[in-house]
Amino acid sequence: MKTIKSILIVIAGIICFSSCADLDVKPRNMVSDDAVFNSAAGVEAYFAKLYRELPIEDFNYTASDGFNHRYGWQYRPNSGYTGEFISRDIDNCVYEKADMVWSWVYQNVRRINYFINNFEPYKDYFKEETYNHLIGEAYFLRAYSYYALAKRHGGVPYLTEVIDYPDCGYEGTFVERNSEEETWRMIGQDLDMAYNLMGSDKMAPERANRYTAAALKSKVMLTAGCIAKYNTIYHFHKGSDGAPNVQVCGIPADKADEFFKEALTAAKLVEGHASLYKKKFVAGDKEKIRDNLIQCFLDEDNPEILFVRRYNYTDTNHSYDKFMRNRMYPVDGIGSSGCPSLDFVEMFELYDMEGNSLKDENGEFICFDENGEYILWDDRNDPWKNCEPRLKAYVICPGDEFMGKPIDIRRGIYTGPWTPGEHSGIKPLRSKTTWSNYKTVANGGYIVDAGSADGSEKSPYEFEDGTKMTKCGLAGPFNENSESAHTGFSTRKFLVESRTEAAYENKMDQQWIDMRYAEVMLNRAEAEYELFLDGQPEGDLADAMIQINAIRERAGATLLTSVGELTLDVVRTERRKEMANENKIYWDFKRWRILDVLQNKTIYHTLMPFYVSTTSPTSAEGGKWFYDRREDQYHKQFSYNTRYYYHPIPSAEINRNPNLEQNPGF
Repeated sequence: MKTIKSILIVIAGIICFSSCADLDVKPRNMVSDDAVFNSAAGVEAYFAKLYRELPIEDFNYTASDGFNHRYGWQYRPNSGYTGEFISRDIDNCVYEKADMVWSWVYQNVRRINYFINNFEPYKDYFKEETYNHLIGEAYFLRAYSYYALAKRHGGVPYLTEVIDYPDCGYEGTFVERNSEEETWRMIGQDLDMAYNLMGSDKMAPERANRYTAAALKSKVMLTAGCIAKYNTIYHFHKGSDGAPNVQVCGIPADKADEFFKEALTAAKLVEGHASLYKKKFVAGDKEKIRDNLIQCFLDEDNPEILFVRRYNYTDTNHSYDKFMRNRMYPVDGIGSSGCPSLDFVEMFELYDMEGNSLKDENGEFICFDENGEYILWDDRNDPWKNCEPRLKAYVICPGDEFMGKPIDIRRGIYTGPWTPGEHSGIKPLRSKTTWSNYKTVANGGYIVDAGSADGSEKSPYEFEDGTKMTKCGLAGPFNENSESAHTGFSTRKFLVESRTEAAYENKMDQQWIDMRYAEVMLNRAEAEYELFLDGQPEGDLADAMIQINAIRERAGATLLTSVGELTLDVVRTERRKEMANENKIYWDFKRWRILDVLQNKTIYHTLMPFYVSTTSPTSAEGGKWFYDRREDQYHKQFSYNTRYYYHPIPSAEINRNPNLEQNPGF
């Protein structure tokens, strides 16, 4: 670690340099350390600020808008960058555009460092275990903050003393970047300090304990190991003191296994101190398994939680339900802003009631029989009745019940021609790349759909017997403002189904689970598999399979029967399924260095349900359904430039500080 000259900040009695910004704890020329650090209430208030400013990527965060942006989910859910969601306002997968992250994090680091460096004189005011826990918490918060920087920028200035950075422009604040390897190791050292100092109890439900630190270390070290192994972007910077070049982007590949071993050790520390949520779990009962997973994200008395952000209705809150709840329950015409892609749905196990797979050899949903004609279903929900319960806990499929009603997802009404009987006789409607309104289709048939209407009762379709039906489902897909289930699916994860009141902006208060034990188990399995691939004795595939199978059992998925079935793709896919919609997968793709591969000319897919009838909804010849798989209606072809694996350092910092060098490509 390079030595950085620091400028100590004294809260009481000092008039700051006129060029420097306020410490932003309390006005430091008005409030003394004694008023803050000699009482539990004062320290609680100080920590409340530290936690509130922690860069948690929660309901109020998006890559486009930064932290504490309570409207971002309306248009740009983070899962829209990875194919979990399709959102009308996400055109591509790019780096985070919010320059505020750098300044935000360093301002909080300054507060954290002030506490670490100035709290010792007040030790006698607290029990020894309380004092140690508080110091340990501060080390955890510093590590969490630097993790947010390192995963974006690589090597960063790792400040441990109190320095008025980044608010001042004089020479003492011209800090330099640590190497990327050194940055990750120092995060790990801070987490070791946190683990050793903290106790096992939390001082409040949303505050850290030693197992929170271990959980974070398992993720931090796994990330560093992957960067060492998979990164191909390297950048060196020569320090101002003429020292040898510092590798600020990239970690030597021969260090990967050291980090993987540390990740594994940290993950094992959590075992026995957290467990998968299974309060409502009943083995073999798919409905109970689904309900258990739904409740996992809402129950605040949850043994799986390792770190959580809590909200309250009147103060800290979010707008998730308003923007993500299905359009059948809209407020101000807004709903279904981010809809699960078919590509995401196809990762889950899909079976008919006889146990036959509903996916082809390419893993794609089967729409056609051996004659190239649409498969007909008695009910639109039939394909989803025997699917993996975890899918039903995370995604609302056509016809699923939500808030006491079947969700009416329907693209239109097919009026013929078709042949009732063994085969539908309905050939592909249009080319896979054609969306628009179906209307007259390629096989000479006819589709009634809503076009630009909203799926309401405004102009229903009337059958021969006088029965009327909306031209498309009340939940969509329809084209009005794209605020509908435009992929053929809607989201369920995190939503409070029992909430009967209208979902207004900034009125939601369900918790955000930032770290949970399932993620630690996935970290453990991945580290073990990576070590196995590298021929290390710690690469215990039997234990990795135990971790994966425990998560699969809770999810109602098929268990692995031998270690021979375990592959790196299996481990990663399990993570993509389990951690979906939790602002994790984007960072996983980055550390695996596969975002450019997955996003290479990628167009995501949708699945459109159609009602079939020639006379009436109740006739013997009608009442059938078929599905049409096609490309996303927006036809957005995604891509990813590899330079974005390292986010740019804000240009203002580069211009201000001659000792900082920009990341390559910016």
